[in-house]
Amino acid sequence: VFRSFDNMGRKNRRNKGTNEWRQDSNAPNKKPKNAWDDAKGKRGDYAELERVNEKFEAYYKAQQIIPEEEWPLLLQSYRTPLPSTFRITSFGPFAAHLKKELLTHGFRASDAALATETSTSSSSSSSSASASSSSSDTSSSTESFEINGEKIQPPTPLPWYPDHLAWHTQVPRKAFREHPELASFHRFLVAQNDQGNITRQEAVSMIPPLFLNVEPHHTVIDMCAAPGSKTTQMLEMLHLGAGKEIPKGVVIANDADEKRCYMLVHQTQRLQSPNIMVTNHEAQAFPTIDITLPSSSSSDSSSSSSSSSSSSSDTSATTNAKRNFLSVDRILCDVPCSGDGTLRKNPDLWRKWHPSFGVSLHKLQLRIALRAARLLKVGGRMVYSTCSMNPLENESVVMELLRQTKGALRLVDVSGELAGLQRRPGMTKWRVCDRTSTWYDSFDQVQNPFRAKLYASMFAPTQEEADAAGLTRCVRVYPHQQDTGGFFITVIEKVASIPVDNVPAKATAEKSQAQADANEEEQADNSVSVPSPVEEAKDEENEAEDKGKGKEEPKPTEGSNEADKGKKKRGQWHGEEPFLQVPATLAPDLAKIKEYFGLGEAFPWHLLMCRSERAPKLYLVSPRVNDVLLGNKTGKLHLINTGLRIFQRHDKHDGDPSRKPKRADQSSGDPAAMEGADLCPYRICQDGLKWMLPHITKRVAYICHKDLVVLLKENNPAHFMLTFETANALREISSGTMVFVVKENRDPSVPPRPVHSSEGMVFAAWKGKDAVRLFLSKNEMSSLRNIFVPEMLEKKDAERIEKQKARM
Repeated sequence: VFRSFDNMGRKNRRNKGTNEWRQDSNAPNKKPKNAWDDAKGKRGDYAELERVNEKFEAYYKAQQIIPEEEWPLLLQSYRTPLPSTFRITSFGPFAAHLKKELLTHGFRASDAALATETSTSSSSSSSSASASSSSSDTSSSTESFEINGEKIQPPTPLPWYPDHLAWHTQVPRKAFREHPELASFHRFLVAQNDQGNITRQEAVSMIPPLFLNVEPHHTVIDMCAAPGSKTTQMLEMLHLGAGKEIPKGVVIANDADEKRCYMLVHQTQRLQSPNIMVTNHEAQAFPTIDITLPSSSSSDSSSSSSSSSSSSSDTSATTNAKRNFLSVDRILCDVPCSGDGTLRKNPDLWRKWHPSFGVSLHKLQLRIALRAARLLKVGGRMVYSTCSMNPLENESVVMELLRQTKGALRLVDVSGELAGLQRRPGMTKWRVCDRTSTWYDSFDQVQNPFRAKLYASMFAPTQEEADAAGLTRCVRVYPHQQDTGGFFITVIEKVASIPVDNVPAKATAEKSQAQADANEEEQADNSVSVPSPVEEAKDEENEAEDKGKGKEEPKPTEGSNEADKGKKKRGQWHGEEPFLQVPATLAPDLAKIKEYFGLGEAFPWHLLMCRSERAPKLYLVSPRVNDVLLGNKTGKLHLINTGLRIFQRHDKHDGDPSRKPKRADQSSGDPAAMEGADLCPYRICQDGLKWMLPHITKRVAYICHKDLVVLLKENNPAHFMLTFETANALREISSGTMVFVVKENRDPSVPPRPVHSSEGMVFAAWKGKDAVRLFLSKNEMSSLRNIFVPEMLEKKDAERIEKQKARM
């Protein structure tokens, strides 16, 4: 039986009360501090950890993952901090603007953005003059500079990522917070990340979604999604080909840890997409999803389900008279792993890593991959990936997956995709060792007691079997190749239904899931043989997942409704309240909404959802999400969150008679505003506003960038503080909830002015008798001020920098 991770590698401990991993501060040959870590501070840092693990080096040298002469380069790369990387949101309105700023201004992109805003308010002649002066500054702003004697190059695009949407810089992530020279650029990155314009993500983590080739009509499942950077990447691909329309497809982000699901909610809400669903299931027991097909949409139903002639074993692509199953086009299996590819960003793993990590996770990884293969439709594509270099977690899992699916899967050759990405082919030979560091070339050599702990599926296949399977089509990315982390990727296509053997049901870990499904799905699950269970502690797998995925657990967001969780019942899931169709009793309120905002006939009323009969919030979902919600009548799909909040009841109209009514107008409290709340019991929300705007014909005012700056600087600015045109437009709108659209050229006959980065932004607002305000959260206001009114934070940054200097 494997011991827990905390006890791995700690044999013959003489002093049980001491920490044998603790480093002696007076030890000789102590590794010198990195140039970025000279400001240690009171909290300490990873510079104290010695980035050496003899077992790690011995294990991978024995596996011969790279030629012997490359080992010094690999170790040197592992022992240096990981470069900072981020990805520009591909379907966002500011993608082109951000790329231009980064290409021309480098680390001073934030200053350049502010200069662009200022130039928009000047005349055409002064604009050209400022443009010429800006171009003269570009050469100096893109030059490298030095910090602590180390030369720093400006950000550059990743050579293999399409359309220059991914960028990297040699500056480690921690250095942005420690050095005043980079404070402005760090503030710029944080603000753009909060607004969903960029996503801070490790370079190799961006590779698996690119190989999936997601299209707007696809149904996508991310089996182990937290913390969610890959999920947002696939969500962007879903929207990119759909233009300004809501895509037909859906991305289902799943994670086994309920707390980490709220991390997914926070991460995906930044993109404001109605096509995302966050679920809470163990990946190896992810359920087959029932759907309700719309009777009036036969064309869409063909993409949501397949013909009834499909095999009953592939229930993910089955339609019959009783049940309709969601057809899954793409699946990402970025499984929990030992995480040794992340040593550069997780230096603490150096002292904890042990060869048994991969052994203990092999079973779980195979189960997840087998479940994904069952869910995938014929003709669909899945990617199996890990952030580990261990063949026991990589090629051995892929090889056993191919064996057990009996020709239904094939490996895809992606050597011609992502030109510029340096990679190595998959391994065909490897060995297995036990906890005593005894090596085995085949399972026949294993003796008791290790025959119960090592599986035949872990061992390398024959050369003929490896060639037939095409294991060299797997992709290995090593840190020393392009200054990244380590990663393993395999692209798999389902070419046939997985055959079902008529064998008795087995008592596997997925038994509970099989009982929840129909008889045919239970037979399909139980027919798949899995290795004999290893009786390791359950927290061992959870800790290994944390190593590969991160540990942060953010607080639930407002949209997640954690406070409205259902009651915990024995044997039942006790998560979030279900999403419901809007009750018929709400028809009068919907009529008021339609009249108040002038919603057109094309508005998708059938795609509105709520979470209780009172309906304090209304959510907009995509058509495919709507089909899933209507089919989830039994609650088999454990849904955490989905949809976008588009309407919310005013406090005085919350529908709960036990609550004391509050002032409707938060900005002025005038009677006219109270009347506006009576005319429409709901106010419009920021989350789904960009999808609502094409349907709104009333209560919309166009503002310029100067007005936006005033609205951000002042909490409740008076009407006269805005431009004359905006103040006049507000006179025509009664008090109450409304929409602001940033559009410099309000009159189509006026020649266009230079476009600034706020052009086209939309905001939910409240108009009072004398004042107006934006309906934004504190975090949203802070990030927008970071972008458009950075001088508000200069004093705060200056104080923080002075404190840092005092510690240096």
